[in-house]
This record gives sequence, structure tokens and C-alpha cells, in this order.
Amino acid sequence: MEFVLSHGTCSLSYRNSDTNFKEGGMLQHGRGGKVKALTFMALVFLLLFSSSNSAWSQTVEFDAARVILPQVGETFNVQVMIEDVTNLGGFQVTLDYDPTVVQILGTPSSSVTLGSFIGSTGRTVTKVGGTPDNTAGTVAVGAFTTGSQAGPSTPSGTPENLVTIIFTVQSRVVSELLLHDIRVTDTSGVPFPDPSDQTGRLIRPLPMGIFAVILDD
Repeated sequence: MEFVLSHGTCSLSYRNSDTNFKEGGMLQHGRGGKVKALTFMALVFLLLFSSSNSAWSQTVEFDAARVILPQVGETFNVQVMIEDVTNLGGFQVTLDYDPTVVQILGTPSSSVTLGSFIGSTGRTVTKVGGTPDNTAGTVAVGAFTTGSQAGPSTPSGTPENLVTIIFTVQSRVVSELLLHDIRVTDTSGVPFPDPSDQTGRLIRPLPMGIFAVILDD
């Protein structure tokens, strides 16, 4: 008896000449058949697992541990970075903020901009969302790509920019930035494991009148 499993470009086959059938149709393995069957199932598991994006654990995070907050009315940038990803095809993120402390002003094309990384292999990039809600204090933005090329990849320790958001300071009080609902896919639309939420804390004045946003890992 022979089993054949195909997954993508890989295949496994299992042949057991010692297999026979008992009365009533129950499968009976001869000597050594049980060991062979268990070995085959272990190979099936390895094949399926190695072809899945669950083998990758990409990181999406803020670009810096600390951003100095300027005076009221001035602006600062927050970049959303990605690393340890292969064949990137699309992403989406949502960033929440306190609109009494910071707001995203200007047009979405100038204040919420995609980084060049997602299109760096020549695929066509389409931006999705990016219009802030300064009443609720939230912005959702993403992108997907099309084309015959592979998507870009970056190893652990080499972060690349997904999107840059420009904030305008409204007041200097304690607040937070929250990056959540993070989704990342490859070029076939297969999702990677969802990265963890990220929190940025806006702290009170430091000595010498310095303010800062602490962006946690």
C-alpha cells in the first residue's frame, strides 16, 4: 500500500508491503509497519510546518526608544518599523493617540507616508487608509503589493520603515501612543503570526524642561 502527500513543490510517499486488512476492513500493520507509519506522520508534520509562515516571527515596532517632544505647535515623526520578515506582500496597523496631546494634521499623503521598503523589489504598491480621525485619536494605514517579483525580506536586527506618521503637539501632558491590530502577509496573502501591540508613553517634563515620548519594545 502507498500514500503520497504533496504540499506546494514538495511531496512525500509512504509504501508498506507488510500492510494487510483484518476482517471488517480494519487496517493491520505487519512487523515494522507501525514504526514506518509513525515516521511518515512525523515527516508530514515537518513538511507542513516548514511551508507555513508560522516559522517566521517578524517584529513590528516603533523606530526609537525615545523621541524628544518639541514645543506646542511643532511636529515630530514616529516611524513604524519591521524586521525578521521574508517575502513581504502587505501590512496594516492602527495607531491610537490622545488628540488633546498630539494630532495628525495636513493631508494623509503628507502626514502618513509609506516607507520605500515594501516596494523595494519592484512590486506595485497600493496604500490603504491613512486618514486620521483627530476626534477619536486614531489612524489605520496599510498597503498591499502586486507583481511577479518576490517581496522584500529583512533579517532580525535590520529594521526597515513601513510607514512614517507626523504628529503635531497640542499640549504637554502625560499620554500614550498605542500600535495595535497589526497584520502582515506575504505576497500570496498568507498571514504571518500577529506581532505584539506596542505602547509609547508620553512623559512629564524632565529636568531642563525636556519632554519625551518613551516607545517601549
